[in-house]
Amino acid sequence: MNSYVTNLTNAMFANAMKNTDQVPSILIVDDDEDSRLLLRWAFHDVMPNLIVRGVGNGQEALTYLRSGHQPPFLVITDMHMPLIGGDELTSRLRQMPALETLPIVVLSSLTSEADRIRCYQSGADAYLPKPRLLPDLLDLARLLIRNWLAVEKWPAVAVSRLSVTEQYHASTT
Repeated sequence: MNSYVTNLTNAMFANAMKNTDQVPSILIVDDDEDSRLLLRWAFHDVMPNLIVRGVGNGQEALTYLRSGHQPPFLVITDMHMPLIGGDELTSRLRQMPALETLPIVVLSSLTSEADRIRCYQSGADAYLPKPRLLPDLLDLARLLIRNWLAVEKWPAVAVSRLSVTEQYHASTT
Protein backbone atom coordinates (compact mmCIF):
# COMPACT_ATOMS: atom_id res chain seq x y z
CA MET A 1 0.00 0.00 0.00
CA ASN A 2 2.81 2.44 0.89
CA SER A 3 4.54 2.03 -2.50
CA TYR A 4 1.19 2.36 -4.27
CA VAL A 5 0.50 5.69 -2.54
CA THR A 6 4.06 6.89 -3.21
CA ASN A 7 3.87 5.94 -6.90
CA LEU A 8 0.43 7.50 -7.28
CA THR A 9 1.54 10.72 -5.57
CA ASN A 10 4.68 10.96 -7.70
CA ALA A 11 2.69 10.26 -10.88
CA MET A 12 0.11 12.94 -10.00
CA PHE A 13 2.87 15.40 -9.27
CA ALA A 14 4.88 14.60 -12.41
CA ASN A 15 1.78 15.05 -14.55
CA ALA A 16 0.92 18.36 -12.90
CA MET A 17 4.51 19.63 -13.15
CA LYS A 18 4.62 19.26 -16.96
CA ASN A 19 3.31 22.81 -17.28
CA THR A 20 5.72 24.46 -14.85
CA ASP A 21 9.45 24.68 -14.26
CA GLN A 22 9.16 24.89 -10.49
CA VAL A 23 10.77 22.24 -8.33
CA PRO A 24 8.50 21.12 -5.47
CA SER A 25 9.71 22.24 -2.08
CA ILE A 26 8.62 22.70 1.49
CA LEU A 27 10.12 24.65 4.36
CA ILE A 28 10.15 23.09 7.83
CA VAL A 29 10.51 25.56 10.69
CA ASP A 30 11.28 23.90 14.02
CA ASP A 31 13.80 24.56 16.78
CA ASP A 32 14.10 20.81 17.43
CA GLU A 33 16.59 19.38 14.94
CA ASP A 34 15.27 15.84 15.47
CA SER A 35 11.77 16.96 14.51
CA ARG A 36 13.12 18.58 11.34
CA LEU A 37 15.03 15.41 10.43
CA LEU A 38 12.03 13.14 11.04
CA LEU A 39 9.75 15.36 8.97
CA ARG A 40 12.34 15.49 6.18
CA TRP A 41 12.59 11.68 6.25
CA ALA A 42 8.80 11.25 6.14
CA PHE A 43 8.34 13.63 3.21
CA HIS A 44 11.19 12.03 1.26
CA ASP A 45 9.74 8.59 1.93
CA VAL A 46 6.40 9.67 0.48
CA MET A 47 7.76 11.89 -2.32
CA PRO A 48 11.48 11.31 -3.03
CA ASN A 49 11.78 14.17 -5.54
CA LEU A 50 10.63 16.77 -3.00
CA ILE A 51 13.10 19.42 -1.83
CA VAL A 52 12.82 19.80 1.94
CA ARG A 53 14.56 22.72 3.61
CA GLY A 54 14.71 23.35 7.34
CA VAL A 55 15.39 26.29 9.62
CA GLY A 56 15.48 26.55 13.41
CA ASN A 57 12.98 29.33 14.16
CA GLY A 58 10.59 31.88 12.70
CA GLN A 59 13.26 34.56 12.37
CA GLU A 60 15.41 32.24 10.25
CA ALA A 61 12.35 31.40 8.15
CA LEU A 62 11.62 35.08 7.48
CA THR A 63 15.27 35.71 6.57
CA TYR A 64 15.23 32.75 4.18
CA LEU A 65 11.92 33.71 2.57
CA ARG A 66 12.94 37.37 2.15
CA SER A 67 16.30 36.47 0.58
CA GLY A 68 14.92 35.92 -2.91
CA HIS A 69 14.70 32.13 -2.90
CA GLN A 70 11.85 30.53 -4.80
CA PRO A 71 8.98 30.35 -2.26
CA PRO A 72 8.18 26.83 -1.07
CA PHE A 73 4.88 25.21 -1.91
CA LEU A 74 4.20 24.69 1.81
CA VAL A 75 5.52 25.85 5.19
CA ILE A 76 5.32 23.52 8.18
CA THR A 77 6.13 25.27 11.43
CA ASP A 78 6.33 24.39 15.08
CA MET A 79 4.16 26.50 17.37
CA HIS A 80 6.57 27.13 20.26
CA MET A 81 10.05 28.33 19.25
CA PRO A 82 12.52 30.95 20.44
CA LEU A 83 12.48 34.42 18.84
CA ILE A 84 9.41 33.97 16.61
CA GLY A 85 6.88 31.17 17.13
CA GLY A 86 4.57 29.60 14.59
CA ASP A 87 1.62 31.93 15.15
CA GLU A 88 3.76 35.07 14.82
CA LEU A 89 5.53 33.67 11.75
CA THR A 90 2.17 32.94 10.15
CA SER A 91 0.90 36.43 10.91
CA ARG A 92 4.00 38.04 9.37
CA LEU A 93 3.83 35.86 6.26
CA ARG A 94 0.17 36.77 5.75
CA GLN A 95 1.23 40.45 5.68
CA MET A 96 3.72 39.87 2.84
CA PRO A 97 1.90 40.18 -0.53
CA ALA A 98 4.14 37.63 -2.27
CA LEU A 99 3.54 35.02 0.46
CA GLU A 100 0.07 35.81 1.79
CA THR A 101 -1.49 32.74 0.15
CA LEU A 102 1.37 30.35 0.98
CA PRO A 103 -0.09 27.28 2.73
CA ILE A 104 1.05 27.15 6.37
CA VAL A 105 0.59 24.19 8.69
CA VAL A 106 1.37 24.63 12.38
CA LEU A 107 2.41 21.53 14.34
CA SER A 108 2.68 21.39 18.10
CA SER A 109 3.47 18.75 20.66
CA LEU A 110 1.73 20.87 23.31
CA THR A 111 -1.69 21.38 21.79
CA SER A 112 -4.09 23.72 23.49
CA GLU A 113 -7.34 25.33 22.47
CA ALA A 114 -5.83 28.80 22.97
CA ASP A 115 -2.88 27.97 20.70
CA ARG A 116 -5.20 26.53 18.06
CA ILE A 117 -7.36 29.65 18.06
CA ARG A 118 -4.30 31.94 17.90
CA CYS A 119 -2.92 30.01 14.93
CA TYR A 120 -6.14 30.15 12.94
CA GLN A 121 -6.55 33.84 13.78
CA SER A 122 -3.03 34.50 12.50
CA GLY A 123 -3.94 32.82 9.20
CA ALA A 124 -2.71 29.23 9.54
CA ASP A 125 -4.25 26.74 7.12
CA ALA A 126 -4.10 23.91 9.66
CA TYR A 127 -3.11 23.37 13.29
CA LEU A 128 -2.22 19.76 14.05
CA PRO A 129 -0.60 17.80 16.87
CA LYS A 130 2.91 16.55 16.12
CA PRO A 131 2.73 12.85 15.39
CA ARG A 132 4.51 10.73 18.00
CA LEU A 133 4.73 7.50 16.00
CA LEU A 134 6.49 6.98 12.65
CA PRO A 135 3.37 5.56 10.89
CA ASP A 136 1.44 8.67 11.98
CA LEU A 137 4.25 10.89 10.69
CA LEU A 138 4.08 9.17 7.30
CA ASP A 139 0.29 9.57 7.28
CA LEU A 140 0.71 13.28 7.98
CA ALA A 141 3.23 13.63 5.13
CA ARG A 142 0.87 11.83 2.72
CA LEU A 143 -2.06 14.01 3.78
CA LEU A 144 -0.15 17.27 3.36
CA ILE A 145 1.30 16.23 0.00
CA ARG A 146 -2.09 15.11 -1.26
CA ASN A 147 -3.81 18.30 -0.13
CA TRP A 148 -1.21 20.96 -0.89
CA LEU A 149 1.84 19.85 -2.82
CA ALA A 150 0.39 17.66 -5.53
CA VAL A 151 -2.41 20.11 -6.27
CA GLU A 152 -1.44 23.41 -4.63
CA LYS A 153 -0.40 25.16 -7.83
CA TRP A 154 -3.38 23.87 -9.80
CA PRO A 155 -6.73 25.47 -8.89
CA ALA A 156 -8.88 22.49 -9.93
CA VAL A 157 -8.85 21.27 -6.33
CA ALA A 158 -9.70 23.60 -3.47
CA VAL A 159 -8.89 22.66 0.11
CA SER A 160 -10.48 24.40 3.04
CA ARG A 161 -8.44 25.08 6.15
CA LEU A 162 -10.57 22.89 8.35
CA SER A 163 -10.85 19.98 5.92
CA VAL A 164 -7.18 19.02 6.37
CA THR A 165 -7.47 19.14 10.15
CA GLU A 166 -10.61 17.01 10.00
CA GLN A 167 -8.98 14.50 7.63
CA TYR A 168 -5.92 14.18 9.84
CA HIS A 169 -7.93 13.61 13.00
CA ALA A 170 -10.14 11.08 11.22
CA SER A 171 -7.10 9.14 10.03
CA THR A 172 -5.57 8.94 13.52
CA THR A 173 -8.68 7.83 15.39
